[in-house]
This record gives sequence, C-alpha cells and structure tokens, in this order.
Amino acid sequence: MACGQAHISVQHGSQAPQQGDGRLDAAFFSYLPAARVEFLRRVHRTEEARLACTESRLLAGNPVEQDFLTRRLDELDSQPAT
Repeated sequence: MACGQAHISVQHGSQAPQQGDGRLDAAFFSYLPAARVEFLRRVHRTEEARLACTESRLLAGNPVEQDFLTRRLDELDSQPAT
C-alpha cells in the first residue's frame, strides 16, 4: 500500500472508495481539488483557486462536473487576482 493510500485508509477506514484489487478509485481524488477551489475562493486566494479549478476540471469525470467547473472558473476569472 502506498503512503497516500494508507493515509486515506486511516482517515476514511472502510469507507475509502476502492477498486476490486484494493487500489483507491481515482474518481475519489477528482473531488479533492474541487473542494480546494471552494476553500481558496472563500478565503480570497483567487489565483490559487483558479489553478485548483483548472486541475479539478481536468480530473472531472463527466460533462456536468466539467460544465460546473468551467462556470466556476469563469466566475474566478471575473474577480481580481489576490
């Protein structure tokens, strides 16, 4: 088990999303940058939020998520960099 996987398993126990072979599901990690976008946006760290939003959009698993993140990125682009 990789270090990152152990960390997730400790935090989430048996609730950590896993594939049949015991590896963590990559889809689980696509939500982490999206949560980071929201946190950074709320603390007015706009430039970092833009980068996290771009990363999250690349990892998004479906068109609905990609569209939402595109709209969020447009909102961030209309705000001054901080």
